[in-house]
Amino acid sequence: MSKIKLWMQKKKHFLFAAAAIAVLTAGMSLAFFTDAETAANTVKTGSVQIETDETIDGLQKTDISVTGTGTSPCYVRMRVDVPVLKYREGEEEKTLSPEVSYNTPDDTEEKVSGEGWNSYRSGHEVGTGIGSSDQVQSAKWVKMEDGYWYLSVPLPAGAKAVLCNTVKYEDLLSNGTLELPNGISKDQLSILVYAEAVQSDHMDVGEFKGAEAAYAAFQQLKTEKQ
Repeated sequence: MSKIKLWMQKKKHFLFAAAAIAVLTAGMSLAFFTDAETAANTVKTGSVQIETDETIDGLQKTDISVTGTGTSPCYVRMRVDVPVLKYREGEEEKTLSPEVSYNTPDDTEEKVSGEGWNSYRSGHEVGTGIGSSDQVQSAKWVKMEDGYWYLSVPLPAGAKAVLCNTVKYEDLLSNGTLELPNGISKDQLSILVYAEAVQSDHMDVGEFKGAEAAYAAFQQLKTEKQ
């Protein structure tokens, strides 16, 4: 991100008051296992609105996504933080981690462990997953140095972009009963799904394109708030 940092240092950027109205929206989904329903989360700010969503079935989340529910297109970024838990079974150290599946940029499905998902470095690209809207199907998610995945196109109003097709735990159920290793509690299985958006209209992102333009927009916002 050195080009973006240099761009930010060279130039002071000021948002118009109208732009500030639609600065930021966020949705958060916590806890895989709860007594209450884990509903989609919606936060509204001006004409920029997003909604995070997923479907929960037992020990599996599917269709982890963000949808533009406002009237304006927006740059979006997402995080899906997957827990990787270490425990001991006798003298042996083991790992409890869900499997993550997503689409690659060439539209094939890839499956990795939670460790693999969390270890992807800045610049890694994945595709938009199964169930994404036509407007964003050819787009990519790019991981940036702040740990967020940035969509390479502005998210249109009404469009849906899937980051992860599934996140699932295996071998934790016995006759329908959840059985956890010693020292692991149910709340430790919580998977954080977090999304933010900033308007793309009238946002000065210099010469940057794709996910770098989205990253620059959020960096500009960060600078304005300091």
